[in-house]
Amino acid sequence: MLNTTFKSLCLATAMVSAMMLAAPTSGMADVNDTVKKRQGEMKELGRSMKTFKDYLGGSGSASDVEAAAKKMAAIAPTLAEMFPKGSGMDEVSAESEALGHIWEDWDGFVEIFGTLETEADKMAALAASGASNDQIAAQFGAIGKGTCGACHKDFRKKK
Repeated sequence: MLNTTFKSLCLATAMVSAMMLAAPTSGMADVNDTVKKRQGEMKELGRSMKTFKDYLGGSGSASDVEAAAKKMAAIAPTLAEMFPKGSGMDEVSAESEALGHIWEDWDGFVEIFGTLETEADKMAALAASGASNDQIAAQFGAIGKGTCGACHKDFRKKK
């Protein structure tokens, strides 16, 4: 009887220990998946910027610019959720360039995404209205410097 109780206790202890060890690993996998998802969305934002640049260089159409700007505006409000605490460059196994300053200045960081959405909506409206290249170029600068550049300057590892 004592031997059976001891074996049961050892088995229960081993199972609890295994669950405790597995929990952080599965949480880390989720964070790494989130990092990879946000990197995919950032690449999508980069493709939108390339579409704007190409248009200003004489390639593509205003409807391409409009579609890219709408995609950018749709992504912007989802970005904050892709930066959970614990997903900075020193905290995950996935390659990340997210500086810890993000979580120290969370409000400033998230504000950039709101600005991005607003500026992307402006770009879509300009493209839809047949705006001049000068107007598109000015809006391209507003997005590049005021949102992408601002975020990279303060919240992303320098390359």
